[in-house]
Amino acid sequence: MNENSVDKFLLANKVEIADNGFTERVMQSLPLQEQRARRLNWMWNVIFVVALVAFCWYTDVLGKLMVDIEVYIHNMPLHLFDIQWWYGLATIAIGLFALVIFGGKKLIYD
Repeated sequence: MNENSVDKFLLANKVEIADNGFTERVMQSLPLQEQRARRLNWMWNVIFVVALVAFCWYTDVLGKLMVDIEVYIHNMPLHLFDIQWWYGLATIAIGLFALVIFGGKKLIYD
């Protein structure tokens, strides 16, 4: 049996069952996400963001990162006509764009 004959068989023996509003009744009876669960999720998000900011502040991550960027910029051989430089820049830009998109989607849907 090939795929075409299976499709023909299934289409020939198709059975339709009357819904009579059953799907709509089921969808209306499903519970919505509770306000308490939403509030708890929001509180955890705030707690973890505050903890992350406190950790970064305590360990001076941003200061160290800025020093690393400054050292890299001063020591970076900048060849504008070198394809590897543009490839690296495009890779970093795509990576940052992906992080923003996925992070933004996470914030929107949570």
